Amino acid sequence: MDAHAALSCEGVLTIFSDNEEYMRSLARTIGTLRNGRGSGASRCFEPLADVPAEHLENAEEMCGLLICKGCPTVEAGHLVQATSQFDRFFQHGQHVDRFYLAVCKVEL
Repeated sequence: MDAHAALSCEGVLTIFSDNEEYMRSLARTIGTLRNGRGSGASRCFEPLADVPAEHLENAEEMCGLLICKGCPTVEAGHLVQATSQFDRFFQHGQHVDRFYLAVCKVEL
């Protein structure tokens, strides 16, 4: 819930990784966060609506959230396209796919 409290009303949380299983685990965790208990409990996060259509074609739904394949765009909260030492290290390895999860805060 700390991430929910830290985000502004229009805030977007984007998580970017080359580890698909890790992204699934995060989607399960984030997708099951609720405010309150029982049938009246509301979701804390929902999928970002501004994900590019081409990323939605291969997206995987997990607990109401979308795990997209590829690099997130500016609209999905990724402001700068950059490479890191991590990217260069895996450029010729087995982990060349990238996945991201972009969610927005639901007002409680």
